[in-house]
Amino acid sequence: MANKYESYEGVDNNQRPIYGVIWEGETFTPQVDHKITSHKFKLYTLGVIQGNLKYAIYAVDGDHKPIAPILCSGEVSPSDAETESPGALYEIDLGAGADLVTDQEYAAIASYPNGDATHYIRLRFNSGGEYTRGRLIYTDDGGETWTAGPEPGADYLFEEWGTVGPPPTSRGYIAG
Repeated sequence: MANKYESYEGVDNNQRPIYGVIWEGETFTPQVDHKITSHKFKLYTLGVIQGNLKYAIYAVDGDHKPIAPILCSGEVSPSDAETESPGALYEIDLGAGADLVTDQEYAAIASYPNGDATHYIRLRFNSGGEYTRGRLIYTDDGGETWTAGPEPGADYLFEEWGTVGPPPTSRGYIAG
């Protein structure tokens, strides 16, 4: 059975688009070892939507920026997503998932490669978010450079779901 681990479920007061090389994401820091199996962002679509919405989970560096390789990912056609603000949480299954470790920061990144300036997906965020274990990040060049913001403290509305965490051996301990 899946459990909800990290999330930010505050009030959303703004949105940012994703399409082409404009990707958006939220970093998060688990409080419990677990295997992430799905992720949700609050979103809605604008215009005719073709192609798949993609979510990917990455580890991050000391500057809160995603680093390769992708730990796990999933994609789905967002044809059944809400089409008006404020949208709804939209879940993507992350396949086999990935083991996440307590107090290590990760990034959940959303991309919609087939979109353009009139056909895109909007992710909802709170410009003064209160999620203290991560931050909103974005790129406008397909992941070459990342920026925190647009406002200090901004956070996407999200949930990350999974199952009970990896055994201690995955953190470098020798089981006894």
